[in-house]
Parts: sequence; structure tokens; C-alpha cells
Amino acid sequence: MVIIFQHVAFCSTGVIETLIRVKNRLSIAGGVLKLSSRNKQIRHAIRILKCEGVVFEIFGSESEAVQNLAS
Repeated sequence: MVIIFQHVAFCSTGVIETLIRVKNRLSIAGGVLKLSSRNKQIRHAIRILKCEGVVFEIFGSESEAVQNLAS
């Protein structure tokens, strides 16, 4: 699953917490979660919480994220 933050201006810790729950449920079911965002604030929020690269893989474009799903 790819979640695209193209039109998202703000991402609270509550949203990130929900994304973690979704990722965990997908993982149990054999799925994966990738994020796509060019928005610097979104990437910064995820980075500050030390989730980038550890909890979430975040890509600069939807196509990058989708390609990574296939690999």
C-alpha cells in the first residue's frame, strides 16, 4: 500500500501513530506500507520522530514508492 501525501499540509503525531497501526496490521497480513511525499514539513515531522527509514520508507514520488513495492 502506498499513501500519498501530495495535498497534505500538516501531519500530527496522531496521524503518524495511525500510520504505524496501519503498517503493523498490513505487516501481519503480509502487506507493506510505503509513503510518498515531496512536502518538506511532512518529511520533517516523520524524521523528527525518528520514523524515517526505521518505521517508514518515504519516497519523493508515487512512482518511486510503487516501484519499490514490486522489488
